[in-house]
Amino acid sequence: MFNPSDFLTLAEELAQSGEDESKIRTSIGRTYYAAFLNAREQLKIGGWNIPKTAKAHWKVREILQKYGGAGRVLADKLLKLSRIRDNADYELGQTFEQKTAFRKIKLAQKIIEKVKEKKFEKLSES
Repeated sequence: MFNPSDFLTLAEELAQSGEDESKIRTSIGRTYYAAFLNAREQLKIGGWNIPKTAKAHWKVREILQKYGGAGRVLADKLLKLSRIRDNADYELGQTFEQKTAFRKIKLAQKIIEKVKEKKFEKLSES
């Protein structure tokens, strides 16, 4: 089975490769997917049913929000990563620098760490 944290390793390698903007943009994309896929898998372990469609991105954040506090913070951070990933993929007029990629990698590392330490077992009323 593929380990989604491998995307974060790839993101770091791409970001370290210098000022090549295509690599920086790709690094940002892989950073988001490392965080998203880790969160999704932790929720699945907790008994949550996550769709196998594009709605999964929204569903993961929605479920995290149900936990309040730390869950809401994680959902917000994941949304921020999602938005910068969208910009890196689609906004050709926007410039992305190496330091941005490294900041997003740190953010993803924090998200991954927190989703792994918190148990996101399915809530009884859900």
